[in-house]
Amino acid sequence: MAILPTFTKVNVALQKEQPCIHTLHDDLMNLYYELLVRFIKPAAITKSKSLLNINFQKAKNQKSDDSLVVGSSARVLLQDSNRTLEEKEEFFLSVRKFFVLLVNTL
Repeated sequence: MAILPTFTKVNVALQKEQPCIHTLHDDLMNLYYELLVRFIKPAAITKSKSLLNINFQKAKNQKSDDSLVVGSSARVLLQDSNRTLEEKEEFFLSVRKFFVLLVNTL
């Protein structure tokens, strides 16, 4: 699941010539959700009354390394390579930091 199309959809919507302020909230909330589902456990999302109330920085709310959405190419590279456990852990930590930064920025 590539992340670029997720941003492209919102980017295109924001570049329309006609006013789009009436759809901006929904577009950004959809983007927020699409980012959360990549690294947050489904249970943390469904039990929250609002997406904005999810503590996405807490490790207990984040998916395991095996469940993080990193894309099929990255997953294959991690499985087929001679990477050390430390390198894999560093990779997944970086992925988590990336998602937290993105969601924090929204």
